[in-house]
Amino acid sequence: MKRDLIKTGIIFILIVYGINSSASEYRLGGGVVYNFKTKGIGLDARVEFPLKDRLVLIPVEFVHIELPMIVVAAPLWFLAGPVAALAAVAGIIAGTVLFPALLPYIPTQDLSTKGLILGLIIAIPFARAFATNPALPGWANVAGALTALLIIPAVVAYFALNFTGCTTYTSRTGVKKEIFRYVPVMALMAGTGVIIGIILGASRFMGMI
Repeated sequence: MKRDLIKTGIIFILIVYGINSSASEYRLGGGVVYNFKTKGIGLDARVEFPLKDRLVLIPVEFVHIELPMIVVAAPLWFLAGPVAALAAVAGIIAGTVLFPALLPYIPTQDLSTKGLILGLIIAIPFARAFATNPALPGWANVAGALTALLIIPAVVAYFALNFTGCTTYTSRTGVKKEIFRYVPVMALMAGTGVIIGIILGASRFMGMI
């Protein structure tokens, strides 16, 4: 018993500080199980992150983003229409509600890429709606679709990366790697989408579309 406690303590330190450790992901009964293996010392640990534990975190995450979501969606409703406002709400809800629930079922191990995949799935219907809007010229259809395909995945990926602070298995080293690897990509996608959106908004304001 004492030996097991010592092993658990050592493994916890290794996982937290990212020292010479690796993890494998498995799905189990709607939950997710991570097997951690520390190299060279023969210690294994199993950390579970079941569905009920992930669902408990949803209200905590959503409460912090509820007001900003309204602040973003309300102006979009009047400036760009209800579809744009709904796209903003859908992206935020996907990142704070759907992502924790679907975590083990989304491919890849990095939370950021999981978020990008989920965000792309959420963005496709909105991109299609913008691309097929008969009231807009062709270039505006393409620009609107690109805006959705760039901004929504970036937003969902950001919330997914932020979720690392709530999980039971992420290490500080792993989080740093994800930040340096994917945050520039998210920023580029979101920035490009915002610029395209501003061009569309300015064109609409000047009566060009």
